[in-house]
Amino acid sequence: GVAGVILAIVVVGAARWYSTARSGTTVLVLPLASYGPPAADLEYIRKGFSTEIEAALARTPGLHVAAGVPEFVLNDRNVAEVARKVNARVALRGQIRENADQLNFTFELVNLESSRILWSDQFGMKADELTAAESRVVSGVVNAIEPWVSTPERRPANAAAHELYLRGRLL
Repeated sequence: GVAGVILAIVVVGAARWYSTARSGTTVLVLPLASYGPPAADLEYIRKGFSTEIEAALARTPGLHVAAGVPEFVLNDRNVAEVARKVNARVALRGQIRENADQLNFTFELVNLESSRILWSDQFGMKADELTAAESRVVSGVVNAIEPWVSTPERRPANAAAHELYLRGRLL
């Protein structure tokens, strides 16, 4: 009797774990590419912004994030192969360019099975508006993947503190 109850608990627990692991969509967030002359200021924004998008997407119910894929891995392997290993169905890729006092972003969310672009956006912002840029990207991704899922609440941010945080992540 006791063994039967324990077996039932194990089976139910395994089934729940499996359904949770298989439910939702896994997004592979690729490192932000940088185009133009290399600048130290742009490097900390590039790396920190990718990390913040990963974190914001991870807070979204129903989404799983395959985050922190090192750039050297992507240089040596095909993105589709990496996505297959982390069970990602879609990949978010983007680039950043600095133009005078404005940062220009381009993002695409790609269905890895069909190679179809599900969502794309291109916009420019000043460095002190990065939280608005993050919200714009996360909202676009979530709406493209699961239009019925609400985006996570936007956290209030101090622009100066946010810049210091990004610089600290680079070190």
